[in-house]
This record gives sequence, structure tokens and C-alpha cells, in this order.
Amino acid sequence: MNPEHDYASRWPALFEDLPAHTRDAVLRSLAKSAGEGAPPRETDARLLVDFALGRITAHEYTQRVLARLTGTIDAATGDAATVDESPVDDEPAYEAPVAPEPPPVARVVPPAASKPEAEPLLDHEAAAVAFVRGDITVERYLQNVRKLRNLSI
Repeated sequence: MNPEHDYASRWPALFEDLPAHTRDAVLRSLAKSAGEGAPPRETDARLLVDFALGRITAHEYTQRVLARLTGTIDAATGDAATVDESPVDDEPAYEAPVAPEPPPVARVVPPAASKPEAEPLLDHEAAAVAFVRGDITVERYLQNVRKLRNLSI
């Protein structure tokens, strides 16, 4: 990691509670942000750590990041200021398009149950391979094994 991106030593208290794998992911995210031309501040790192630890939800994280980026953040507390999301008088309210009703589905009635044909008996190895590959169900595999046991007695 680039020494100028060593956020763990710059803000050690932020990273104390993080497990190693989460800490590494947060540090990579902060370094990537800096590499893309947006060097993170301590507030940014604190938000990401709080999200990683589950202290805030994804929605809260997104709202706070957007508030900081748009300048609607309380400088004293670092918290997002309340934003009025009501539409402007001359701007029509957005209405989501309504999906059309799906066509009715025809009900398929299965034919009268008939006795299934006896499936061939597989040896132990072939049954195991077929089961692992997903060619036969667990029920079919167990039936096959039981039949083989009865034959070997």
C-alpha cells in the first residue's frame, strides 16, 4: 500500500474494532477512492467503518455520503442535514410507470398417474457418480443402494 494511503496509521482509533479481513477491505476501498482522485477524509473513513461494523445501514451510509458530496452536511457534527425532498412547485412529481398485467397462465393438469417403469439398477459406484453429477435424485440413489443391499444378502 502506498505510504500516503496508510489510513490505519493516520486514524488508528477508527480501525481498532475491525476484524482483519474487514479492516483490509475498508483500507482497500479508501485507497481506491484516493486513487480515483477523491482522497478520503476522516469523516469518510468513519462512515465506511461504521457501515462495515453494522452500526449504520446501507441506506444511512448512502444518504450520509451523498449529503457530504452535495454539501448538505452539518459541519459541526458531520451528520447529514435534513433535506427537503418534496418536488419544486414548477417541477412535476415523478410517477413510476405501471407494469402491465401479465397474461393469464393456463393450468396444466398432469395425466393420470401410472406406475413408473422400473429404472435399471446401478452398481454402487455408478449410483454415487450419477448422484454427485445430479443425474439422479437422492431418493433414487437411496432406493438403488437399498436394492443392492437386499441382493447382496
